Amino acid sequence: AHYSPQHLRRLAHQHWGMPPLRAVARARMSRAMALLEFSSLRLAAIAAAVGYADEYSFGTAFRRYTGMSPGAWRNSRR
Repeated sequence: AHYSPQHLRRLAHQHWGMPPLRAVARARMSRAMALLEFSSLRLAAIAAAVGYADEYSFGTAFRRYTGMSPGAWRNSRR
């Protein structure tokens, strides 16, 4: 991108109001929540669709973000 890391962080903060990694994490979790609510995909497929290597790392990140496991979150929406 030909920008310094600090400049990219500054641009991200101006655009999204948060650091770039937090913005990416938020986008991944928003997509995962939509897939959990509106699809019947298995958790492993959702984990892969939002960029996690495995269901365990996805579950850990999802739980940190929402306070619930992906399965519990899905069940609470149905």
